[in-house]
Amino acid sequence: MIKSKKVETLDNASVKLTVSVKKDYIQKEYDDLVGEYCKTVRMDGFRKGKVPPNVLLRKYGDAILAETMEKVIRSSLEEVLHKVDQKPIATSVPEVDTKKGLELGKDYTYSATYDTYPDIKLSQYKGQS
Repeated sequence: MIKSKKVETLDNASVKLTVSVKKDYIQKEYDDLVGEYCKTVRMDGFRKGKVPPNVLLRKYGDAILAETMEKVIRSSLEEVLHKVDQKPIATSVPEVDTKKGLELGKDYTYSATYDTYPDIKLSQYKGQS
């Protein structure tokens, strides 16, 4: 699912995480979402669950692509945050920066910035008993 990840340490105990997701995973999520909507959506002129995918995509294609992008970001970010050493603070909400929209057939790269605990280094105590 994850093609690559890059961790950058920023000022004030912030971390910028850049994640690249494989195109095969994106296509699978998109196809699953289209199949799910074809089975459950109600449209005039079709029985419930019998809407052809091309008709559904013509009317709701952009919304389905946006929902796919949200699912891909959510699942990949969750997976990467479990593996990374610098975990976010529990009250920190990651700011996701999506410079470009999701395109089918291409890898998708986005970045997330979040706060983490600062590194505190104590100096050696000398002369105290």
